[in-house]
Amino acid sequence: MSRLKNLKNLLFFLALLFYSPLITSQAIDLPDIGLSADAILSPQDGREMGEYFLRELRKQRLLLQDVLIDDYLNSLGQYLVSFSKDQQSRFYFFTVNDQNINAFAHLGGYIGMNAGLILKTQTESELASVFAHEIAHVVQRHTVRTHEAQSKMAVPRIVAMLLAGLAASTANSDVANASAVVSQALDIQNFINYTRLHEKEADSIGMQILGDAGFDPRGMPRFFEALQSAYRYQAGEIPDFLRTHPVTVERIAEGYARADQYPPSAPREDNLLFHLMRARLLVLTTANKSLLLSQLKEALDTKNYRTEAAVHYALALTLLHLHQAKAAQIHLEWLQKHDMDRVAYQLLSIEIHRELGDMKTALAQAQSALRLHPNDQLLTLTYARLLMSVDEAQEARQILYQFRGRDKNSDYYRLLAEIHSRLNQPVSSRLNLTEFYYLNGDLETAIIQLKEAQRLTTSEDYYLSTRVDARLQQLELELKQIKEDNKNF
Repeated sequence: MSRLKNLKNLLFFLALLFYSPLITSQAIDLPDIGLSADAILSPQDGREMGEYFLRELRKQRLLLQDVLIDDYLNSLGQYLVSFSKDQQSRFYFFTVNDQNINAFAHLGGYIGMNAGLILKTQTESELASVFAHEIAHVVQRHTVRTHEAQSKMAVPRIVAMLLAGLAASTANSDVANASAVVSQALDIQNFINYTRLHEKEADSIGMQILGDAGFDPRGMPRFFEALQSAYRYQAGEIPDFLRTHPVTVERIAEGYARADQYPPSAPREDNLLFHLMRARLLVLTTANKSLLLSQLKEALDTKNYRTEAAVHYALALTLLHLHQAKAAQIHLEWLQKHDMDRVAYQLLSIEIHRELGDMKTALAQAQSALRLHPNDQLLTLTYARLLMSVDEAQEARQILYQFRGRDKNSDYYRLLAEIHSRLNQPVSSRLNLTEFYYLNGDLETAIIQLKEAQRLTTSEDYYLSTRVDARLQQLELELKQIKEDNKNF
């Protein structure tokens, strides 16, 4: 199957946002999904379509791309996945820059959370409950099975339409209209029945993952209850999450009933990193930083917070955004009294010293922090940027080459392209720009970069020339497939 074969399927999958009624705590007889689902879409095909989907989100600038937040979400998500029955698939968790409350599971293990949903959660168990539910959808391959069910719906629909045609040929318009309505009703009811089955499976499996991972199973119904309470009397302002996944009193009650089936245990201590990343997300997604600063100061003064450290962290970040580095340093000092080695605080300190013009201290701190956390992507990028700012491009390149992270983001390739350009290595610069544009969904510009790299290579650059040619062939084939799919759409 080609990477983008059947674009209609892809667009259908984009619309599937899962969540809905909980069922009782009794176990569910789960179906054998392997052969049936794989006949529709193999795991590899699903992975490729998921990667394409993520690149399209980047192209449309719909993602909130922050390495610290991404690392936290993926750490939490992978931890939960380790308690699922799927130990083979790769999962990737990301944030959509949207204040609406929503979450979804896409093909290939790609799970998205709207910024608004993350900010609405009050505890890590509540956030983990949403993750666990979406992981369950992926494990059970619900997206593929829903598409399979839609294909099966065509049979009764065709029968109904044939009846409508027969009735029309006998001039019985009432029967014809009724048959057409019946065919639509069959489609809708079958779809509802099928998605309800999926939700029952996901609720059961998600709760089990949550409990086995040591989170409070009550986090799931408690989050639903908070949403229902917040939007009960706001019919015109109900978030997408509640429109597509209704939260009923019955669902909440059954959620608590299922949670009670788990043996009582010491409650998991709320992870400070959850509160820090939630605070970071709040700062990054709030346009009016001056107003946010006033609100945070009031929260600190009145002790209206769940975690004091998160308020200090948010204040420091906000002040830094407002170019008030000296004031930000006061809150940083409070944070570092309690935890010197936390990456988030070290990065904050580096940025404050850079803002103050103290490059010597910023560089020393970045180097020291990277020794403590040698494979941290954001520390790596930060240190490399600092080196570039003091004309140490050669060392900056070495720092980036030493990074062994599996998922390098587009910023990594953009910075590496800049470094190679500074070092007068245009072919390597173009190769890295190719990956930058590719990851951001701009395939045509990526190909332009490769053609320019091809023009710049010399006979002595055999290794680079081979890399350029191979990557160009790969991307041109992908672009050809996309154009063919668009033609048939």
